[in-house]
Amino acid sequence: MKRVTLELDSDGFRELLTSQEVADLVEESAKQVAAAAEAVSIPGSVFVVKGPKRGGYGGGRVIAYVAADNVKASRSIIYKHALEKAINGSKG
Repeated sequence: MKRVTLELDSDGFRELLTSQEVADLVEESAKQVAAAAEAVSIPGSVFVVKGPKRGGYGGGRVIAYVAADNVKASRSIIYKHALEKAINGSKG
C-alpha cells in the first residue's frame, strides 16, 4: 500500500478565506441573521450588519456581525434573546 502525504496550503486557504466571494457570503448570512432577529424582536427593533471586514483571527479571514441599532433592539437582545433565536432559527 502506498503512503499518502497531505500538505496544508496555508496561502491557498488564506486566499480563499479573504476572497470577495467569501466576503459576499458572510455579508449575506449576516443580513439574514439581522432580518431574523427583527422578526422575533419587539416591534420597531432595528438590527444592522457591521462588516464584512478583515478580522484578526486565523490569518485575517473575513468577518461580519449583527448589532442592535436602537434601544428596542437592545432590549430584544436582553429580554427576548433575539440574536440567539435568529441564529438557531426558532420563532418563539
